Amino acid sequence: MESSSHSNASTLLNQSSIINSTSKTYIVSPLPLMIKITMTIIMALVGSGGLVANSLLLYIVRKQEKIRKKGRTVKCFTRILTPYFIQSLALSDFLCSLVNLPVFIAQLYSDIVQNEWGCRCVRYLNLFFAVVTLNNLLVIGIERYMALFYPFLLPSPKFSKNLVILAWIAGAVIVIVPIVTFKTEPIDLGVHEYTVICRYEKTVPVYRAMFIGFTVVNYVIPSIILTITNIQILIFLKSQKNASNSAEQIVANSWRFNDTKMFVSLIFAFVIPYCLYVIYSGLNIALKINLSFTVDYVVRRVSGIIAYSIALVSPTIIFSSMPSLRNMLRNLLRKVFCLKRNARVSEVNPAVLP
Repeated sequence: MESSSHSNASTLLNQSSIINSTSKTYIVSPLPLMIKITMTIIMALVGSGGLVANSLLLYIVRKQEKIRKKGRTVKCFTRILTPYFIQSLALSDFLCSLVNLPVFIAQLYSDIVQNEWGCRCVRYLNLFFAVVTLNNLLVIGIERYMALFYPFLLPSPKFSKNLVILAWIAGAVIVIVPIVTFKTEPIDLGVHEYTVICRYEKTVPVYRAMFIGFTVVNYVIPSIILTITNIQILIFLKSQKNASNSAEQIVANSWRFNDTKMFVSLIFAFVIPYCLYVIYSGLNIALKINLSFTVDYVVRRVSGIIAYSIALVSPTIIFSSMPSLRNMLRNLLRKVFCLKRNARVSEVNPAVLP
């Protein structure tokens, strides 16, 4: 206990000396300008792509649902929960791109995390959408697993929809746990420069336990569960593909199999990038790898870009896996481009159009 208190006191003293030093210049983001510009361009492309792709996905799924409710047959949605799951994931990805794109870029050029409230607000936004998406995928993964292996124990569609709503509410509440552990910390960059970063307080045992507990409970355990169930699902689907089933059996089991492989791909697309970052952080802690602050800062920023790119990867997987949605997207784009072309023609020669 005494050693911990002594460590905290020495850390605070060191931080105070860095900030109060009149000979040091504050640096917003300790990266070369070209790296900042490159990250800005990549994040702008990823973020804008996520916004457009998920906007189109939300619009098309809503339109598809209206067609289905009117009584017309839509082959894409033989499982009634599929559009609901897709809309929840697309909404999370859309909001993630909308919010985190400007926040990520702002952190490269301004000091929005220099105070405690700015630090915690930014980290809340960073974590919230990731937790909500993982909660949604956990609900989807378990629902798909039960549909294949325990179809008679499968919960009702209403119950599954309520679980998706709970996934959003739980995400908003659970993220508060690690947020209280974050604080601003001045970092000495050399003789003449320093910067301020936002990270959880490692020197306080309670905060360290809260942050590690949050990571294990909300990422590690769900990711392990989803990985195991996904592997079992893939093995089962492969065995069914090789089995000689009658046409009646195929039709009878279609509600169990449809879109399952797509959801497996979506889960792996989310779990793997975050898993790489967790492994990197774990190795840093376990092996105490001595990386320079700039290198570690770049790795964390690049990891953030990879994580945010999931918002663009997910709708790509959905459109590529569902021909009905893909056809509606193609028709929508053709309609938009035809209207624009006709508008240009009418501007040049008004007599061409009635």
